[in-house]
Amino acid sequence: CQTWKGVGEGDATMRSIIFEEVFHMIHDGWAHAWPDIFGVESYTSSVICRETARLQCVQPGWWHPENSCPSGAPFQPGSPASSPLSPGEGDCTDSGCDCMEFYRQAATLYMGWDMPFWYSDYMPQTKSGFESMASTDLLNVMSNPTYNQPQSPLSGTYSITGVQGASGSTVSPPTSPPVSPPVSPPVAAPTRAKSKKKGKKRSKKRGSGSKSSGSKSKGSKSKRSKKHYYTSLNLNAAFSYLPSPVPYVFDEHSLNHVQSVHSRP
Repeated sequence: CQTWKGVGEGDATMRSIIFEEVFHMIHDGWAHAWPDIFGVESYTSSVICRETARLQCVQPGWWHPENSCPSGAPFQPGSPASSPLSPGEGDCTDSGCDCMEFYRQAATLYMGWDMPFWYSDYMPQTKSGFESMASTDLLNVMSNPTYNQPQSPLSGTYSITGVQGASGSTVSPPTSPPVSPPVSPPVAAPTRAKSKKKGKKRSKKRGSGSKSSGSKSKGSKSKRSKKHYYTSLNLNAAFSYLPSPVPYVFDEHSLNHVQSVHSRP
């Protein structure tokens, strides 16, 4: 998280940074669910990336300060620079960075959220200014309930009854340890006498079958493990940095806790 950059600039700045980093993680989930809408694979692969390219180095429009616009920028609407740009004082030229940064600014302007978020020098500073600049395609996505995009400023507190970690939750820890059910002693399976000759025959056959089955099982396990790994990777991309239970209630204690978990030197 970038929270350390706001140290000494007040709670509102710290909260805006925390929100931005969490928003990027959630955006990653949207990109997996709706790649044609929120994906960041290229500047032509999704609605938000095409919008980023349409507004590149335009004013009102978009420019990330780590990138370098061509000479003569900012340009007039309808005459964007070609994407990706060249690196400048940093490098956010890849669509996976540029589109992500653009859409966070689009989202908070669309919400009309009056917090000290950072904005590009070329971006509008108001909700009405953003809506005048944005394409119909983008505005339709942001207002479509299918995609569940935030429509107004967030409180920073969620109070869902029965959810541990939420403000006002009624969930309480157990007052006594759980009682385990009685365990019955194992009962040995009945055995029967076998002839020495038949026993050897069965043993040989069983051993051969086990070898074949073991080989097949090993291959299946490898495939299952690989699939599980990629599934876990996708989930961890969204949730690996969140403490449990999630303390995103923006009081002083929670803010300090999130700050200590997410800050980096």
